[in-house]
Amino acid sequence: MDTQTLLFAGIPFLLLLVYYYRMFRNGKRQKKTREMMRKNPQIIDVRTPAEFKQEHYPGAVNFPLKNLHKRLKKPGNANRPIVVYCKSGSRAKQAFRMFRAAGYTNVVNAGSIKNMPSSS
Repeated sequence: MDTQTLLFAGIPFLLLLVYYYRMFRNGKRQKKTREMMRKNPQIIDVRTPAEFKQEHYPGAVNFPLKNLHKRLKKPGNANRPIVVYCKSGSRAKQAFRMFRAAGYTNVVNAGSIKNMPSSS
């Protein structure tokens, strides 16, 4: 088998592998989020105020990512359960890291708003 044939045969396999990895990772994230939701956490939406106004999870508060560092300087309960989310998961990942760096120990990155458990 020549290199070109091997390359073209391997690409679909690699894409499939990435797809299943992401599904698995997303499933673990959703499980952690559901477990944390049983602890009555503070739910934080780190999107912009306009995005929050358009749609948000019931009971969530809006702490836009660009201003989150200001809120983390204020003393608070570092053990309080917190769930962070955004639109795609990128900003939630950054917020999760910021909370952890500030000493918060009970934080879950839900990723996307679509990963939040149904509120019904």
